[in-house]
Amino acid sequence: MMEWTEEKILEFVKQGWTLSWDKTNQKYKLQKRINGKVKSYTLPKKFNEFCSEAVKINTSSSYRKR
Repeated sequence: MMEWTEEKILEFVKQGWTLSWDKTNQKYKLQKRINGKVKSYTLPKKFNEFCSEAVKINTSSSYRKR
């Protein structure tokens, strides 16, 4: 089992992983398609607020670039 930190999550995002909300489990997931298969990691609930803010920041900055 991987030990998660805010820095590690941000590093995954920089490497092209996507943060997505898992409605069933009420947690965020990191997902990426690798060789035609989706690889994902479910993050602990304690990172929900951090991930929510990261998604807002990333979404708003991508809109500004357009």
